[in-house]
Amino acid sequence: MLVLTRKANEKIRIGPDVVISVISVSESQVKIGI
Repeated sequence: MLVLTRKANEKIRIGPDVVISVISVSESQVKIGI
């Protein structure tokens, strides 16, 4: 398993077509956009 750490509003790019964005972070949940 690969674990990457990002803060809110940061992005991870996987290849030329896939971007994962951290939308929001709270105490009990993390929202991501793909």
